[in-house]
Amino acid sequence: MPFTPFHFGPGLVLNAAAPRLVNWLTFCAANVIIDLEPAYYILTRNPPLHRTMHSLGGATVAFGATVLVWAGLRRMALGKAIPNWWDWQGQQWRAVWLGALLGAYSHVMLDGVLYREMNLLWPLGKGNPLLGAVSFSTVYLFCGVMWVVGIVWKMMALWKAQEQG
Repeated sequence: MPFTPFHFGPGLVLNAAAPRLVNWLTFCAANVIIDLEPAYYILTRNPPLHRTMHSLGGATVAFGATVLVWAGLRRMALGKAIPNWWDWQGQQWRAVWLGALLGAYSHVMLDGVLYREMNLLWPLGKGNPLLGAVSFSTVYLFCGVMWVVGIVWKMMALWKAQEQG
């Protein structure tokens, strides 16, 4: 997808459904790390845009990088007056890992349906068995609907918490 935030919608729904199990910030961070690759190739005008990071191997690297950066940031934040928006410093490691894992692999799966240039199976093999499984419009509609569902779900959870608190 040409616009990384489209990928965030499914993660928002997963976080709304299981906020203690799926960290949305690491879900988003893994997606951004993967899309640094096409951003570079767009800026340098050097197609194809979806190369190594848009594969199973690249998703694994993005997952690992996300968790390592998160760990480093948490370590640096210890004892310092750094804003703790969305309780990012207090998130369970399981949720951080699962958010990053789902973010990275969902990204390459969604893009795998869309882009012929992807070698989704790298480094395990060649090819992209997902190509054309559904239409472009179906993928975009799915991601857009997930945004709406996720926002509504999160708002309902906030209202419920306010009523109880």
